Amino acid sequence: MLKDQKKRSSQHSFLSLLSQGEEKVIFIDFDIKIQDFGCGISSENINKLFIDFSKMEESASQNKHGVGLGLSICKNLIEYMSGSVRVQSEEGKGTTFTINFRTHCKV
Repeated sequence: MLKDQKKRSSQHSFLSLLSQGEEKVIFIDFDIKIQDFGCGISSENINKLFIDFSKMEESASQNKHGVGLGLSICKNLIEYMSGSVRVQSEEGKGTTFTINFRTHCKV
């Protein structure tokens, strides 16, 4: 089973197995990538993405209902669970958000 998992995993996966008496604990690192091919985000606005009540200049006129808390809350929750969020963007080509988590389960 572990060999199959290693074969099927991407280069960014990590799997380890620890034994605690009768129980075994499996730790798995994984990435969730959310990608679009839209207008992208300027480097100036990437620095503002996760600041409370901050809105990007490009989208402020389009989204009149948001208050600028969504991404800030998401990042805080992910970091609270010992994860991380990275953003890569190129104007005119799109944006990729990568969320990394480490989880474990007893088997």
